[in-house]
Amino acid sequence: MASWLPVLRGLTPHGLRHGLQTWMDEDGIPEVLKTERMGHEMPGMHGVYGHVSPAMRADLKAALQERRGFATRAGPAQPPLHRPGAGQVPGVSATVR
Repeated sequence: MASWLPVLRGLTPHGLRHGLQTWMDEDGIPEVLKTERMGHEMPGMHGVYGHVSPAMRADLKAALQERRGFATRAGPAQPPLHRPGAGQVPGVSATVR
């Protein structure tokens, strides 16, 4: 059973899912990979004919590692990377693929 209790005050697993989706959108990750990563199914023809490639997975991995590196370098004194209503993460530019 999933727990939706806060991990830290104001931070829930559900909120982390929103952050991940936002990061993937900012990084230009293909919809078919975002859908798979979030545990959903793609509707229509894209769901039938669209497939995730190793190159797509490599791009996602690189994008997430870049964000992790930024968070690690920033240290705990920095504000959280995802805040409801916040725009982009300072110091990290979104790349369009």
